[in-house]
Amino acid sequence: LKPKLEDKYQNVLKPKLEEKYQNVLKPKLEDKYQNVLKPKLEDKYQNVLKPKLEEKYQNVLKPKLEDKYQNVLKPKLEDKYQNVLKPKLEDKYQNMLKPKLKVKYQKILKPKLKNKYQKVLKPK
Repeated sequence: LKPKLEDKYQNVLKPKLEEKYQNVLKPKLEDKYQNVLKPKLEDKYQNVLKPKLEEKYQNVLKPKLEDKYQNVLKPKLEDKYQNVLKPKLEDKYQNMLKPKLKVKYQKILKPKLKNKYQKVLKPK
């Protein structure tokens, strides 16, 4: 009878009580206040606001600044001075003047000379 009572009340009721109040209510409380509210707070303040702040100030403003000053202005300057002016100068002085000179002195003068001295002097 004593083991029966122990069985009936200790091994059954005690675990039942443990189940009902410890394993159920404690996790319920944990769920309600710890696992739910804590992440909620974390979500509300840490995981949401922190990234929001990071987004607002770090991930947005920092790239914005990078965009505004580094990634935009630097290429703008590169565009304005390197990639634009350098080819402009190249265009203006190299690609334009060099062929112009070639055209003006080679293709024009050389045939002119050819015409003037070869075709004129040679037949004579």
